[in-house]
Amino acid sequence: MVIVTGASSGIGKASAELFASRGGRVVAFSRSEAKIGKSVIVLRGDASSENDVDRLFSECESRLGP
Repeated sequence: MVIVTGASSGIGKASAELFASRGGRVVAFSRSEAKIGKSVIVLRGDASSENDVDRLFSECESRLGP
């Protein structure tokens, strides 16, 4: 599994798309809405916010397991 921050555009989006295209389990995390693909889990939040990062990891564990 890979978590990609800044996944709504640029290098972050390209990275998330590449991992997903190769069969990776991808969680895209960004402040803006990210539209990447059906197999990608998209979560909105700010990587500089401790609360958002805590929520990110809780959500990843809930959806994908420990």
